[in-house]
Amino acid sequence: MKYILIDLGDTVFYNIDLSFIQGGYFLYDMIKNPKPDRATFMEQYSQLIHTCYEERREIEIPFSSFLRYLARILKISYRLPLKDVEQGYCFSFSKNELVPGVDVFLRDCHEKGMKVVALSNSAFHRSTLCVQLECFGILSYFTEVLSSADWIFRKPSISYFDIGVKTLDCDKKDILFIGNDYHVDVLGAEKAGIPCAWLQEKPEEHPIQPSTFIIRSYQELIAYSKGND
Repeated sequence: MKYILIDLGDTVFYNIDLSFIQGGYFLYDMIKNPKPDRATFMEQYSQLIHTCYEERREIEIPFSSFLRYLARILKISYRLPLKDVEQGYCFSFSKNELVPGVDVFLRDCHEKGMKVVALSNSAFHRSTLCVQLECFGILSYFTEVLSSADWIFRKPSISYFDIGVKTLDCDKKDILFIGNDYHVDVLGAEKAGIPCAWLQEKPEEHPIQPSTFIIRSYQELIAYSKGND
């Protein structure tokens, strides 16, 4: 284990209390006057959320593009730059908390001089993810933060995993990818030929390749890394 690729959502931090309704209310407050009727806005917003984000495959739709489209369709403009609207929306529709032990694991990697690159499926750009990580005080542990919003593809696309490999600039065999989602993270890493640690906090039964092993906690992964030093 020389280099780390790591998922963010439910691997580094939990996304809890997700509410697209609260996010919609935040966006409505970001509209300059004159504003459309809130019910009309929320109807258009909800339809677009369903179209863009509930049936995604391996192509990402950046939230900034969502905001531009919504503004054009409803003939509105926002009170703040899109970057600030995106970040405000991110914190309004979701509350986050760290996965237990991940900060200790990341600090351990940092102290060993290991490169750690985040490989996240997110409609939010890198800058927004960095703000989230900075709020937890762990951004400095990452060599780079990659968001699918900036790279067209999303996991399990091999093309997106290749971006992570190129960012680390090393052989795949020297990378450990850490993720929690079987279909997106584990199968994606296996297709890309990258060894994988499947963070499985709740037992699941799925076939895995020899290059994948299961961990129940970061304490297990820390013990594993020390045993292979």
